Amino acid sequence: MKIYSPFKLPEYEPTCEGSKYRKQYKKTYNTKGSPVLTEVGKIDIQEQINSNRCASVNDLVGRYLAGDESALTVRTDAVYADVSNVPSLGEMVNISTGAQAAIAALEQAEAAAANVTTEENTNAES
Repeated sequence: MKIYSPFKLPEYEPTCEGSKYRKQYKKTYNTKGSPVLTEVGKIDIQEQINSNRCASVNDLVGRYLAGDESALTVRTDAVYADVSNVPSLGEMVNISTGAQAAIAALEQAEAAAANVTTEENTNAES
């Protein structure tokens, strides 16, 4: 028995682009008692989508116009992201501290440049 997690998903075969059908399988057992997947039919993907009443644009707009503000909201249950290169907390603190120091140095350099320009203008007027 295999146990899958969000980090280790089973291998799958995506449907071919433009294919209207998805294969449907059933678990059967061979003569040795081992489980085997057998193709038992095909599912019409477009028909399955159309059978869901929420998929119709007219129905969604109708529900929204009738006062159901949740008709146009996007619902997401789970989000998967590759966070393998995200820095650790200590690295994040170091990056933040370094960035704050760089910004402070830049502000000091700009302030010094502004003071020099102001002094040059004052000396030129005298």
